[in-house]
Amino acid sequence: MKSKMKIRFHILILICFGIVLSNCGLDLNIYDDPDETPPIVSITSPNSGDIVTGYVRIYATADDNREVDRVQFYVNEEVLGFDSASPYSRGWGSNNYANGRYDLSAIAKDNAGNETVSEIVTVVLDNPFKVYVTNNLEIPVVAVANNSDAKMLNASQTMSFELPTNPGTLQFHAESFSLSEDSLLIGSTLNWDIVENVITKARFEINLNADSSWVFIYVSNQTSYGIGPFYVNYGTALQSKDNIFFAPRTFLNMTGYYEARSGMVVRVGWENGPGFSYWVEGRDFDLDWTENQVVTVRK
Repeated sequence: MKSKMKIRFHILILICFGIVLSNCGLDLNIYDDPDETPPIVSITSPNSGDIVTGYVRIYATADDNREVDRVQFYVNEEVLGFDSASPYSRGWGSNNYANGRYDLSAIAKDNAGNETVSEIVTVVLDNPFKVYVTNNLEIPVVAVANNSDAKMLNASQTMSFELPTNPGTLQFHAESFSLSEDSLLIGSTLNWDIVENVITKARFEINLNADSSWVFIYVSNQTSYGIGPFYVNYGTALQSKDNIFFAPRTFLNMTGYYEARSGMVVRVGWENGPGFSYWVEGRDFDLDWTENQVVTVRK
């Protein structure tokens, strides 16, 4: 008798609990039959044929006879991510993708594991093309990419050129310059000419370096008199002469880039005097024969 009363009591509790949940507007989602019906899904934005740029928000609608669990978004076959709440959407940061046609799709899944793939939406990506240039020299350079305006990059500076669209072939030119206080060119001018097929790229990076055949020279004049003019590779066919002078007690005076040679000789005269000073590579300074090499000669 007690056993029957307990069973009836438990049944009564379950019935009352169900009434309470129903009155609260809660759906227990208890189904007797298996769910074999897949959801439906479609991308609503963007539309096929749209030209897109930058950050693209992809939207989709999805419905199911019971409940949609999530909608997963794709660019071509790459998973962007998923959204589990309506309205379903996902962002696509397209700046690192090459321009061209891309297929957008979505897969809706329900709680039973059924899934449906949306129809493909094909868009055209047409982002501006950026060229990032880093000047690793000790002096400024002037650079131009395709038909863009020329830009000056200071030493150790990075700057970008933005072209309206991918040019297919990148044509880049840069050249260094080092001027004295009297606007005289010091040392040699370094040039870079780059032609590159970039049709499959979203961006392009260029590092401007002086190879090991060049050396940049600083001069420290610790004396009480001025020195100059300035000769590099003195006494050879590569000899250069710059009419620059270094004031007394000045340190790390910039000159320019010169051809690096083993045993090269650097010479300065004594201002208002008959003497000269010499520095010889391997005796007074050493080259390390690497990119962007720098030496300092001291008087």
